[in-house]
Amino acid sequence: MDALNGKAIYLKEAPFNLEEDGELISRFLSNWDDNHWFIELPYNPLNGKSIYVDKPRVVRVIFYDNQQVKNYFDTVLERVYNKPFVLRLHKVEKNKIMRVQRRKYFRIEDQKQLLLLQFNKHTLSERTETNDISGGGLSFTVKENFDAHIGDKITGFLFLNENRNIIFHSKVIRILLNGNQTKNIAVEFTEIAESERQSIIEHCYNLQNKKKSKNK
Repeated sequence: MDALNGKAIYLKEAPFNLEEDGELISRFLSNWDDNHWFIELPYNPLNGKSIYVDKPRVVRVIFYDNQQVKNYFDTVLERVYNKPFVLRLHKVEKNKIMRVQRRKYFRIEDQKQLLLLQFNKHTLSERTETNDISGGGLSFTVKENFDAHIGDKITGFLFLNENRNIIFHSKVIRILLNGNQTKNIAVEFTEIAESERQSIIEHCYNLQNKKKSKNK
């Protein structure tokens, strides 16, 4: 189970619902013992506030493997008395970890430069910015006369950071008029290198961590 080292997780208390990820976000730490996994102090992504645990509780732990398939298991979460910013999960056998063949990605608001290269079979060179991004897709704003429809195909170039630029193929899944002669278009990635997807996921997690730190 060394593959869990550093991986982001979602925590949810009963009643459990697989249609949603957990309400709290944390990360596996590398220093676990024979009976426990140690995790960072979880926080609520809606307000960035850390959650303190005063007594053991049963939780559902959700994480995504390297193929971005959802995995989950139920276990006990409890505090570590000599480590105020660390909690621990009771380990479970590998056969108790369930896999769900469905993908879902953590989405976060972020403005990144985006170059639209192709729309259906037409070549483009239109610059815009993202509204939010995730490992599964992103959204961006264009002028209202941009003639897009659900299912249209878009190829783009995302300037994620100074060290990583990502090319992707996608399809339009949602269009929302803003009322100011612009509209938001949300796309789902249909073809993207898994290493590039992982870079986006890691970027989203790190950005959320920075927002959490500012709210402390």
